Amino acid sequence: MLAGPQDSNPAPAITALSPSSVEAGYTGLNGITLTVTGSNFVSLSTVEWNGSPRQTELVSSTEVQAQINFSDVQNAGTATVSVSTPSPGGATSNALTFTIVDNRNGGHKPSRSPL
Repeated sequence: MLAGPQDSNPAPAITALSPSSVEAGYTGLNGITLTVTGSNFVSLSTVEWNGSPRQTELVSSTEVQAQINFSDVQNAGTATVSVSTPSPGGATSNALTFTIVDNRNGGHKPSRSPL
């Protein structure tokens, strides 16, 4: 039997991020591990953070994990997360928003007793 043309990679889709937010500057020096849930992930799928590829590990066809750099989450704001799968076939998924929260003016600070 002769081998046929290479199968096309499916187009990925993402449904959730875990975590979906962090406090600015709250991560360790190694950054965070971001779990992306969705469908049609393959071994060559890559998580993109604001359009830039990040080191990605395939867990299953419905989950990938990416290392998000310390420098990526130091300033409050948002980042766009998507998954890209190369040709043949493939595509870039829909995007989800990751939030970096500025907690300098509130949040988990200890309360002060009145003087």
